[in-house]
Amino acid sequence: MKKIDFIGFVLDKEGSAKEIAFNEIDNYKKHDNLLWLHFNYTKAEAIEWISTKSGIDNIAVDALLVDETRPRTIVLGDNLLLALRGVNLDPNSKPEDMKSIRLYISENMIISTSRRTILSVIEMIDELKKGVGIKSPSEFLVELTYKMIDRIDSVIDKIHDRSDLLEDSILESIKKNQRVEILNIRREIIILKRYLSPQKEALIKLYNEKISWLNEY
Repeated sequence: MKKIDFIGFVLDKEGSAKEIAFNEIDNYKKHDNLLWLHFNYTKAEAIEWISTKSGIDNIAVDALLVDETRPRTIVLGDNLLLALRGVNLDPNSKPEDMKSIRLYISENMIISTSRRTILSVIEMIDELKKGVGIKSPSEFLVELTYKMIDRIDSVIDKIHDRSDLLEDSILESIKKNQRVEILNIRREIIILKRYLSPQKEALIKLYNEKISWLNEY
């Protein structure tokens, strides 16, 4: 899967989206549209723009560029800073090898950063290119979190299916390889719970925050 170093969209808040290049950002940053900018935070141009040209709080700058982060919600005035985790669906990936995304959201600008390709982000990009627009920062946040949670649910369902199959076979006999598989399933469940518990807390905090644009959608 191809990595995305940068992609940007200008959203007119009525459902239409226009893709823009990196060198066009400043042409739209002060307009009364919704600007979504997604960066690979390891790239020099991302670090330079977010640090010196984004105009956002230094706390947000640091959070968007940090390599390791746990799920959290931080309110900065009328702006929102989030860090979320999604499951890694790459071949041969492990449950603990989750992918993270950082988000700075204000009334007119969304900056998201990640190091690795996140399928939920790819899906949103594809929808925007096909004309399925986002009308508000709240709608963006709902759509992204829904897509990430939906993939997490899918992984958990598959783990449950494996567990059910093992339970059926255990009724007949218990073999060494089945015991190993049971231990592997238990380990995956424990790891997922440990990694996703902070995300649950972050989303609960988000639900309780009072931000002017958050209740639009």
